[in-house]
Amino acid sequence: MFKEFIHWFHKEKFQILLTIFSALIPVFISLTIESLQFKSCCNKERLYWDFTLKDTANYTIQSIFIFITLFVLIKNKRIAYADLRNDRPIKQYLVKVCRLKIPYNKIIDEKFHVISEATMQFYRAWMFVWILWLAYYAGNLIFELASEPNDRIIMAQAIYTQFFDFLNSTAMFVIYLVLTNVTVNIRQRTDNDESYWYGVITWIIMLSIFIICVAFEICCGKSHFAFCRYVTSLVLSLFSAISFMLVIGKLNSIYLQIPQLFLWALYLYGILQCYIPLSFLETGDIGHIGTYVKNIIPYVTLIGKVFLMLSLCWIVNHKRIIYYIIHQSLLIEDTPRMLKELNRE
Repeated sequence: MFKEFIHWFHKEKFQILLTIFSALIPVFISLTIESLQFKSCCNKERLYWDFTLKDTANYTIQSIFIFITLFVLIKNKRIAYADLRNDRPIKQYLVKVCRLKIPYNKIIDEKFHVISEATMQFYRAWMFVWILWLAYYAGNLIFELASEPNDRIIMAQAIYTQFFDFLNSTAMFVIYLVLTNVTVNIRQRTDNDESYWYGVITWIIMLSIFIICVAFEICCGKSHFAFCRYVTSLVLSLFSAISFMLVIGKLNSIYLQIPQLFLWALYLYGILQCYIPLSFLETGDIGHIGTYVKNIIPYVTLIGKVFLMLSLCWIVNHKRIIYYIIHQSLLIEDTPRMLKELNRE
């Protein structure tokens, strides 16, 4: 595994280093500007290093990172599409390894069409996720730089943030649905697949809850706005964490062989999303934990995105995502038959 990792690094080092340094360099520059300055301490002037990222710095860093890595994702998408354009090796693999008989060319063509469509849906969904993230952080940066905050601007920014939070969680949920059933195309999926409709019903329920929370947030008035905002943030964090963990659970497959370090970082990123609402709690019975969480969250979200992009770079190498879709579809199709044979014995 280590040799494979080294080989992957040498082959894709430009994309890997671009992903890592597009996160590290903006953070280093921001901390240097904010922290390397003389501040008074005990009646003396001395250098003081502060690791806290302010909102403006966080939104700027995240926007820069997402914008740069968007091109890395486009590169990954092109690699996957290029592998699909050369369909002969994939069809030969279906015949030789997956034991699809040669006379049934129609079946092989249908299988390849499903593999191609699922791969394209996968990368389109990730492109949508990245674009939504860019809109989220760039929009918040504009709010921070636009003018002095007042009640209307604070409410507008909160609703804007929550709206794109919900859209991003929806895109993650779509990726989960794509990976859950990769055996049929989208038309057959909507006609015959019950799990697809269960997913749609779940999304409608979450949309209804989100609309109700935002309606209360708008109508509650200034006195209860903070509490309503916290409740809405809690609901969105749970939806985001659940959607993200479902996707990571699908990616944690022997067919993809994602390095364990990447998976641990992604699971930690998904779990900590549930604690984002605590950043709104500055005081109270839990003390200043909200402040501590608020200081940690920018680093956690940035590092999580770094490992997520590295994982997407990993699975496009050696056609891993195509390999996953091929064998996952065969596994889904063969499991009922093999289970019946076991019980028959």
